[in-house]
Amino acid sequence: MIRLDFKQKVFPMRSHVRMFRCRRVSLGALFMVLFVGQLPVARAQLEMHLSTDRERYLKYESVNMTLAVRNYTGNDLTFGASPGRSSNSYLTLLLESSRQLGQRSIDAGNLIKNLTLGAGETKRLTINLNELARLQTPATYSVCAELSHPMLRQAFRTNDVDFEVREGHVVWQRTLGVPDAYRRDGDVVPERIASIILLREKTSQIYCFLIEDEDKVYCVTRLGKLIFGAEPECGIDAVSNVHVLLRVK
Repeated sequence: MIRLDFKQKVFPMRSHVRMFRCRRVSLGALFMVLFVGQLPVARAQLEMHLSTDRERYLKYESVNMTLAVRNYTGNDLTFGASPGRSSNSYLTLLLESSRQLGQRSIDAGNLIKNLTLGAGETKRLTINLNELARLQTPATYSVCAELSHPMLRQAFRTNDVDFEVREGHVVWQRTLGVPDAYRRDGDVVPERIASIILLREKTSQIYCFLIEDEDKVYCVTRLGKLIFGAEPECGIDAVSNVHVLLRVK
């Protein structure tokens, strides 16, 4: 049996609330002081982000990427005139393909040659991935970037970026001769293949124009979105210029 002594002094409820709140504020402030005290040993000294201009590309189309780098070291970073793993200053792209096992390492050191990144400064590097890797095989690709500098204890890596390369569907195609006023009689006339290709994206379909031969690709460009019921009309003049009439919104 529990006996209650109603004569015992009872504190008002507001006093309990006031004391409890003061105690919470004190503990929170103590936690913040301890947390801030740990900031100097934080690992992130470079903030990096990699992005592409599209999620799906036509075969032979340029895959343009942007690498944004922000310097949080509190010091200026100058990358050497001869960047590479031997000098502990390098930029590497790590590429994976759904058609190929393993990860491919691509040296992109020329992009940071003589690059100076001031303290607190952000710089954006433009990367044409086709100039560094063969992307002619239709597949799903994943790529990230890794950057290192002698003043940093470790290399820093970006987010992974996924994109697709597709062949598309040919809706029009012609073989053309290349005019040359200086060609001698008996010389073989070189040929080019002009094509209009329909590329399916996630929310739309795009008409693309392609000029190629057996060895090279001369032109890849996007013409406009597909409008149902309006197909492109094509004509060729006397000097092999291709004229395309396409309905657009």
